[in-house]
Amino acid sequence: MMTTTGRLRWFGFKVRSASETTKWLIYAIVKRRRDIIEPSHESMNEFDLWPLRAFRRMLQLILRYSA
Repeated sequence: MMTTTGRLRWFGFKVRSASETTKWLIYAIVKRRRDIIEPSHESMNEFDLWPLRAFRRMLQLILRYSA
């Protein structure tokens, strides 16, 4: 059983992890680095927040249907 402080720290970790991944995905968009976006599904894990999962999936779908 986690304490409230423990849950907040865990959520903070998940937010930091998601923001770091989002930063690299945005970098890939700006630099037009398909080689970063295409395999990004391989880095998915149980710590990802749903907005990050949706963003990653959206980018992959855009790449799939834009080429």
